[in-house]
Amino acid sequence: MELLASAPAAPAATLLTLAQVERHTGLKKTKLYDLIVEGSFPRQVRIGSAARWVESEVSAWINARIADRDATPDPRSLLKASEIAPLLGVSVSTIEKDRKAASPRIPVVWVGPHARYDIAAVRAALAVAPRRGKSAVVAR
Repeated sequence: MELLASAPAAPAATLLTLAQVERHTGLKKTKLYDLIVEGSFPRQVRIGSAARWVESEVSAWINARIADRDATPDPRSLLKASEIAPLLGVSVSTIEKDRKAASPRIPVVWVGPHARYDIAAVRAALAVAPRRGKSAVVAR
């Protein structure tokens, strides 16, 4: 009789109930199932008639939300064009024209339907941008 060498077993996945997933995510059943239908949340595993979620997949989903948050600037640190213009000594129209240009130099962060600007990015963009208008006139 020949003994078969078996591969080491993978650790069993920890499964979560709906109530545990709700506690981990702060979302309720309806929202969770809506996200599953959209493909935005890990699908449940069926065990008999029960639905369970793989804990590592739920944790990965939560960590992805955290990474998304950390990749974008905090909206509270962003300013409107009307708030940035006086600080930089330029007109609001200068900032707005750049935003509407085919290839804007000033990076815009959209907070809902509103354009917001990071003052450091605006300063850097305006420092390398050629000036037009009155400031471009050379004194004789």
